[in-house]
Amino acid sequence: MTDKRTKLKVLVGPILPALHPDHDHPQTAGGSGNPRQQPDGHSSTAPADFVVIRRGPNGRFTSAHHADAEAIRSKKKKKLMTRDGTTRDETWVLTEPAPGGPEDPTLIPSFKGHAAFRLWTQPELARGSIGYYSHDRGLDFLTRYEFASSGSLELVQGTGLFHLRECVTRNLNRPLLTAFVERWQPDTNTFHMPFGEMTILLHDVFHILRIPVDGELLSRGCDSFPGFLGLTMDDLVRLVDIDRGKSVTTHVHQHRNKDSEVKHYLLCLLGSILFMDKTRDRGVLDTINLFVRDHERVKRYAWGVGTLAYLYRQLGVASRAMSYAVGGCLTLLQAWIYEYFPSLRPTGYEPPTLKDGEALAFRWKGARLEGGHRPDAKQLQYYRLMLDELTAEDVTWLPYGQNPGQVVPLSLYHGVIRFGDVGEMYDPGRCLRQFGYRQVVPIHPIKPAYAFRPASGMGYDVRFDSVLDNFWSYRHRHTLQLDTISAPAQPLWEADEDYSDWYFKHSHPFIVKPHGMEDPRGNAIAYKLSIQIIENLRPMLTADDDTLPPQFLEMIRRARGLLVEYDRRKARGPPTHSSLV
Repeated sequence: MTDKRTKLKVLVGPILPALHPDHDHPQTAGGSGNPRQQPDGHSSTAPADFVVIRRGPNGRFTSAHHADAEAIRSKKKKKLMTRDGTTRDETWVLTEPAPGGPEDPTLIPSFKGHAAFRLWTQPELARGSIGYYSHDRGLDFLTRYEFASSGSLELVQGTGLFHLRECVTRNLNRPLLTAFVERWQPDTNTFHMPFGEMTILLHDVFHILRIPVDGELLSRGCDSFPGFLGLTMDDLVRLVDIDRGKSVTTHVHQHRNKDSEVKHYLLCLLGSILFMDKTRDRGVLDTINLFVRDHERVKRYAWGVGTLAYLYRQLGVASRAMSYAVGGCLTLLQAWIYEYFPSLRPTGYEPPTLKDGEALAFRWKGARLEGGHRPDAKQLQYYRLMLDELTAEDVTWLPYGQNPGQVVPLSLYHGVIRFGDVGEMYDPGRCLRQFGYRQVVPIHPIKPAYAFRPASGMGYDVRFDSVLDNFWSYRHRHTLQLDTISAPAQPLWEADEDYSDWYFKHSHPFIVKPHGMEDPRGNAIAYKLSIQIIENLRPMLTADDDTLPPQFLEMIRRARGLLVEYDRRKARGPPTHSSLV
């Protein structure tokens, strides 16, 4: 069945190559015509005459001649108008200080369309735990499938991806993942924690999934050929989306020769684990198909880089206020959380001992969910409060050992990473503590040539200048030199003195709005200062002296009460389920 959102294009005149479903306009590799510059820097040539055919809201087909294109654009623009006369293109852009931060909107300008902004300003409209699309049946097929020949099995094993079928986790903690999605800022591609920025880096991908992070970039360099495997795009959808049609086993057994069997298996493997898509988008499968056409080249691609770029994009879309699901490799995200945050790990679970070189995702595959598989609002609020209470001392900054930048040098790459048409910024300089270095105020992130991040998540799109793709071709030149910008951290959570002030000014480090308080930053600074004063006065506050004036004794009595509360809070640790109302 044709997806209702798919735009069918009937070309009149010269025959053009097959169109990729994600493209809004016909493109050709050459020929005459006026080139039209795209936001990503590429040019395309439109045919002299074409008709655009679309499905209407009731499923009926409607069409519009190219001569009416300007009228169509004008009509769409009117639909984008809101009641206050502004356009949706502007409602997600932050132009002034936001409640609770940031004071300076230049770092995360899309924050006005963020889920955290709505949670702070309109908590009654805030979403609950986000969902995800599961490929459990596809995973069952991957683990049970018996190859027609040992040669096919050897080819799949030789790609370095075969072990993924065993390390993927199905016990995803939705409230925990939601709490982290609410802290993801797509303008910086980092989680904004109360103490600074953190993110999933390439050395995290390498250690957790054990897939290549060096090699050719998964960049769309030519038009894909959907029929290469003898399948239509509907067949490709059914191949990964088992719930929607024939069994994947039927598809694979129809193509039992070695080459086709390997390509089918890899398509299902990658679509079900690394590039899981919440909307069943054909473009994702088409992109995967492009890179598994030649199984000999599969091992040359940097699959870890593509996985991270795709997860960055999915987190960006899920961070929008009206998005209710997240895609991408959620096994990577959840394992990353468990590796860095011991207090968030499943209680009573002892991770198994792994052999050297095994994917760390195996450590958390058997972890049980807190509270079962049906999360409630209380669990989500619990994780929100826990993250608001976290300090830099609570983080395991080097979970894989010392010098991760030396073990995986490309983790220090600075530039754009890609999965097909999806390009995202990668900036390790924002998270130096994850390399064992003192955090300094980072440089401003790379600006995209075009960005659209509305609160609804519909039409979310980010494109970078194509010249930035060349950075990966010279990736060893585009890496951070840690010793020139910082120094080894002592202790590991160390940051420059001016980093905290800069961060509070440009970020939104708290998610839960304190009762009766519009801005928690003043309270946080005052609390930090009070702790320093109490620690310095501890000898005086714990000593007995009846010779002091009564007014001073009363002040000491109150200060001692604060000291007791401070010690009790330190001993109590983060909030618990039972502490929530």
